[in-house]
Amino acid sequence: MAISISGRDLSQANWPVIAGQAIGLAPVLIVSTIALLLNANGLELIVKKDVDLNRELITAGIGNLAAGLGGGTVGYHAISLSTLNHALSGASAFLD
Repeated sequence: MAISISGRDLSQANWPVIAGQAIGLAPVLIVSTIALLLNANGLELIVKKDVDLNRELITAGIGNLAAGLGGGTVGYHAISLSTLNHALSGASAFLD
């Protein structure tokens, strides 16, 4: 079942209330950015290779924008799963 939002739906939103909640999103942005950088640095130590942190931030940002538009939550590297992938396959997507 696809959800579609029409212009009529958007015009009925209470935009001042929504804009007032934007300040509550700032901590999510800051904590997620710090966590992503710490996890990426941890992965650098585990795989013993340098990671392009700028690329990782941009990729995570694009992914989070797409997830947000679809109603998803904030996401970033899972250090345990990335380590497991590296140990089992000997390769990782961000090391190319």
